[in-house]
Amino acid sequence: MKLSYKDTLFETSSRHRSLDEIIQDIKTGVYKDLVDEIRDSKNKEQADKLKKQLPTFFVDVVLDGSAKSISISKSVSSTGIIQFDLDEYDLEKSKKTLQIINKYPSTLYSFLSPKGGIKFGVMTDFDCNDKDTIGHKHKLAYTIVKDVVADLLKGYVIDEATSSVSQTCLLSYDNNAYLNKSAEKLTVNSQVDKNYKKAQAEERERQKLCSKYK
Repeated sequence: MKLSYKDTLFETSSRHRSLDEIIQDIKTGVYKDLVDEIRDSKNKEQADKLKKQLPTFFVDVVLDGSAKSISISKSVSSTGIIQFDLDEYDLEKSKKTLQIINKYPSTLYSFLSPKGGIKFGVMTDFDCNDKDTIGHKHKLAYTIVKDVVADLLKGYVIDEATSSVSQTCLLSYDNNAYLNKSAEKLTVNSQVDKNYKKAQAEERERQKLCSKYK
């Protein structure tokens, strides 16, 4: 699977790398020294500053060529991945939870985050190549998948930033990083389209009411 990748969070361009390569970098410790420094830091401000040195990849969307963001990309295509970030700073707890997450048939990948939390991607059939609607539709897909995998999320604070299609994911270090190329796709696309049409119809009705009372 091809993904858009940036060498640092604030890099002015992106390039394409495979998910296999990205997970391999995480697993083999390409950024181990930096991640160890982040995990050992007692200063949140310093840890956040160090995290900005890590490479990052777009989880939910593939950009055109070397575009750095969705807004300037000539075209976009969804990956079908819905990612969840679970905030946790207890490495041992995270490792035990990952064993459960990895047994879920639709888990595409998982690994420990730079701070010791959990990042995992769920494979779905979500499909959208329209820049104007992908943001809204992705949020709908995220909500559907979140409900489906609710049991995996129990007991954790969820970083809702991943509901945004433009959210990127920092690389990390985890020698047990998981990748399942045969992950089962959750069926969400038909429900996303249905919910989107419903939301559009409700918005049109709202606008009619607003214009009626002007």
